[in-house]
Amino acid sequence: GYDLSALLRGESAESPRSDFFYYSVGAKLFAARSGKWKLHLQQAEPVFYGTPTEPLEVPELYDLEADISEKYDVAAVNGEVVQALQQLITEHQSGLGDALPDNLAARIEDE
Repeated sequence: GYDLSALLRGESAESPRSDFFYYSVGAKLFAARSGKWKLHLQQAEPVFYGTPTEPLEVPELYDLEADISEKYDVAAVNGEVVQALQQLITEHQSGLGDALPDNLAARIEDE
């Protein structure tokens, strides 16, 4: 966790957190964000809970400073950013264990 109290009180303009990981639907990682870059792995449309999704064949990358609505995929011209975010995801996931007791996550996915 991070202490966000200074940011919330207006004492700081910077968040201590720069990386975000977007999980949904059975603990699947949908996207990762670092700074202005957001990499979609599952879908580009808004998440509709309960609706099955498939991984994207090719991850989609968005520059949120230039394109807050995430309309323009810039992965093809920013391969190094895609690779860096994929490495960030690998490092993030390697630090996670099974967050659900008794391997409940596997049982949920099997149902």
